[in-house]
Amino acid sequence: MTILSLIKIMHRMGLIMGVGGAILADMLVLKNAILKPLDKTTVQTVKAISYIVFAGLAILWVTGAILVYLRVLEDPKVLMNQKSWAKVAIVAIL
Repeated sequence: MTILSLIKIMHRMGLIMGVGGAILADMLVLKNAILKPLDKTTVQTVKAISYIVFAGLAILWVTGAILVYLRVLEDPKVLMNQKSWAKVAIVAIL
């Protein structure tokens, strides 16, 4: 297994942590707050999950930057790709 493969695996793990955590937090809030106020347990659980989502986003930032760096070393024309800039814009918004 190469370093590039490990970075890609870590990048996907960050994506799973971020998206999975956000979906789980949303489901908890929807399940426990439809017709009643949120209780302390739900709030604490969602807060704990938010740390996982943040960690996933941080992993995405770091591994994404490494992947872009490696691609630019391989072919500098990658920076002219509109798809790459769209990804950067979306991650910056997050």
